[in-house]
Amino acid sequence: MAAVTVSDIRREIWRAAGAPDSDGAGAEAGRLFHLVAGEALGGESAAAWQQWFDESRLEADDAASAYAAALYEHVLGPELEDSARAFEDNPQALVRLWNGVQGFAAWLAGVLRECRERGLIQWQGRRGWQGAESLVRTELPLTWRVSQPDWKAPVEVRGTLDALFRDPSSGRWIVVEWKLASSAPEADAAQLCLYHRMLEANGENGAAALVSFDPGLRQTLFDAAGMRQVQERLVQLIGKLAGVAAPAVRRPLAPLFEETAPAPRHATPEHLKLAEKAIGVLRARGHDVSLGQPVLAGPSFLQIPVRLAPRASVRRVMAEAHDLQVQLGLKSAPILRKGEGCVLLEIPRPDRETVFFRNLNLRAAAQSRAPLLIGVDLAGRPHFADLADSRTPHLLVAGSTGSGKSEWMRAAIAALMATHTPADLRLVLIDPKRTAFPGLRRSPYLWDRLSVLMPPDDDMIDAFDVLIEEMESRYRGMEKLGAADLSEWKSRDKSAPPRIVVLCDEYADLVQSAAGRKELENRIARLGAKARAAGIHLVLATQRASRDVVTGVIKANLTGRVCLRVAEPIESRLVLNAAGAENLTGHGDLLWSAGGEPVRLQAPLLDEESRSRYFVPAERQAGGGAA
Repeated sequence: MAAVTVSDIRREIWRAAGAPDSDGAGAEAGRLFHLVAGEALGGESAAAWQQWFDESRLEADDAASAYAAALYEHVLGPELEDSARAFEDNPQALVRLWNGVQGFAAWLAGVLRECRERGLIQWQGRRGWQGAESLVRTELPLTWRVSQPDWKAPVEVRGTLDALFRDPSSGRWIVVEWKLASSAPEADAAQLCLYHRMLEANGENGAAALVSFDPGLRQTLFDAAGMRQVQERLVQLIGKLAGVAAPAVRRPLAPLFEETAPAPRHATPEHLKLAEKAIGVLRARGHDVSLGQPVLAGPSFLQIPVRLAPRASVRRVMAEAHDLQVQLGLKSAPILRKGEGCVLLEIPRPDRETVFFRNLNLRAAAQSRAPLLIGVDLAGRPHFADLADSRTPHLLVAGSTGSGKSEWMRAAIAALMATHTPADLRLVLIDPKRTAFPGLRRSPYLWDRLSVLMPPDDDMIDAFDVLIEEMESRYRGMEKLGAADLSEWKSRDKSAPPRIVVLCDEYADLVQSAAGRKELENRIARLGAKARAAGIHLVLATQRASRDVVTGVIKANLTGRVCLRVAEPIESRLVLNAAGAENLTGHGDLLWSAGGEPVRLQAPLLDEESRSRYFVPAERQAGGGAA
């Protein structure tokens, strides 16, 4: 019988992805990291978690850093005495290794705490940890016999799995592959999917997780359905490598993993120190709380789960925002909100990251009929408003100076262009300040009847009358075909008109300059009530979220709400029906509400390269197609 190893398969995928070979220091760092993780989870040394942790050590505020020091003393340090020469030409690899070990220690301490809280393990004093034997299985040798009808012979795949871990949240087994870092994530993911299939062949079921540390923890979960297509292609590759089938893998596996949503990035050791300090502040204020897991790092803020003892008051903890701001030396107060079994404390990151528009995967937009980009979440996943949805046909956007409101508008327009052609989408741009939309005045995406409007030179009453006239004309067209909305019309008649999105950069200036303010609001109300089905949508942005601007008429008809940083809590309540936006960090940090609980997102930055791709004159947009 032919045989291949998991390492053989990984090397082939690594080669197909064009990833560089690891240097000696990188390979040695990976070996040492695996050694540390193996000793921590199932070793015999004093640093094995069952030997080192007791109940008091696990609950200590410095559990993560103390355990990292123990791993160094008992495992890593002695090994480095013989391996130091490997890092002479690449000392940065040694730094990454230590950062990875610290991140691993923090992750394991957090998982063990959660396991104890959920009753999966219990401290029995001298008898040690009850339930430990059912928590993790390490270094599992696996084999899998694979055959296909058109193969010359079956193939045996062999490999050794790093760890099979009990998920404390669901109780399911999770296949875990430890990675210090990777320049070929598709190879890591394929290896993980392969081990998962090998376990299935041996009667084990569950999810799979790819865990990497460099220096922050990243954990990507794959369910069985999401791995099936990858595993089918892996079978083709196995046949090719074993020489029992004709080569079938003709392109890298990377595209299969682009649709797998990334998991939230876990905190670095420095982030965890800040989280522990926040817990210390709450304890000093008299609250019986502990640090939950995981601590997550979004682009602009850290999300810290605060677990409360049975008699602790949620209301009192959630009232501590300003004391936390002072004690932690924060520029803005943190946001506290209720989570699942905890209070979620969100504090500004000291090392904020920029989310670039060019790095977004906009494939999720395909799930909506009329997607409008709102921002990205903790995991970097883009969130969209579906303008064709009755819950979010029109949007109100608010944000003070420095909040990133105008940048949000530009990114939203660029995403509309990236996901539509001019045949599908046209824009009407209202620019009271005359500076919001440079580079768009000759865009092929502009609706020919209105294009760019600049009040007071352009009469807004007349402009909205044109939109109402177009709406009524479209209703007549839908009536003739018996179509309920524009999407149904397009499915029956490819010559149906394009969707129209009307964007106003500063609505407050618009209504201040409008001679007939009430007449303008009446027209907005009419469009708000009927225009969705006709494929006409309003996105009105304002710097000043006061009651004379955000009136009842506007709130009733613009049901999707994007609120960036505002000056006062009353402005946040006016837009979102909840406070909190006054404590956002600016620069695109936002709260998004589609009628329910606000979700915190980050608007991407449209850098000069991306801006020149979308915001250019018509003669440079030959063909006008979506990017």
